Amino acid sequence: MAKRPKIQIPPRKPTTAIAYLHGTEVASAFAYSLVRLMMYEGGRVGVPPFLVAQRCPSGQLVEKRNTVVSHVLDSGAEWVLFVDTDMGFPADSLERLIAAADPVERPFVGGLCFGQWADNDHYDDATQAVHTRMFPTIYAWNERTGDDGKPCEVGFAVAEAYPPDELVECSATGAAFFVAHRSALEAMRDKHGPRWFDPVRHPAPEPDGTLFSEDLSFFIRAAATGFPCWVHTGVRTSHSKTVCYTEAGFFAQEAGKAFVRPDGSPKIDPERFAEALRAVA
Repeated sequence: MAKRPKIQIPPRKPTTAIAYLHGTEVASAFAYSLVRLMMYEGGRVGVPPFLVAQRCPSGQLVEKRNTVVSHVLDSGAEWVLFVDTDMGFPADSLERLIAAADPVERPFVGGLCFGQWADNDHYDDATQAVHTRMFPTIYAWNERTGDDGKPCEVGFAVAEAYPPDELVECSATGAAFFVAHRSALEAMRDKHGPRWFDPVRHPAPEPDGTLFSEDLSFFIRAAATGFPCWVHTGVRTSHSKTVCYTEAGFFAQEAGKAFVRPDGSPKIDPERFAEALRAVA
């Protein structure tokens, strides 16, 4: 019997990349989410995304973020998903972010992520308890001038009120979970050099050595190159800290403000407060 001729199938190159930094270990939520996303993308387009993983020793965050961008551009990928290794995300999140993005109009689109900060209003000196609260990483540029006409307050404010399941234009988001188009990254490199994440010095009230974080600095450079930032509030993520920060947790936190004073005591009758808790349980 004659042997069948071998069929040569040309290899398909991935058009997307996933880039992340790690300190040799990652969160279980990230590992699980990444495997599911790779399998989903492989089934959807026939080839999984190209992975760009970079080990990041302590103190080298900015350098390694810039290195990852250079590697992504060398890979030839059209789109890249930047993701931190303490994030959890749905299998179809890359597909949905790219579908919402546009190489010219929306080259940077982030998912809905939450960070944390110390809630000093609820700091308990007696027990030295430091409370934290969540906030969505949707930032609006905030600039205020003093009586002398000079900037006295310049920076970013958190947009805590946002519409659900919509594309929201903003001034910046975090670097924890967003897609970028290579043309915008190349344009930033052409204008600013290969320094996408280098911290930008705070301009007001006077130079004092204060620097913006590396992710906010990225979007400052993006805006200076002519590119806006968007967040898709329907692409929800989790952020693994001591607990997982999610949209549901954020809503519960914000709703709780209506019932609790800064000292922790209820603003309303305890029975009504208990009834409200039973209603949302």
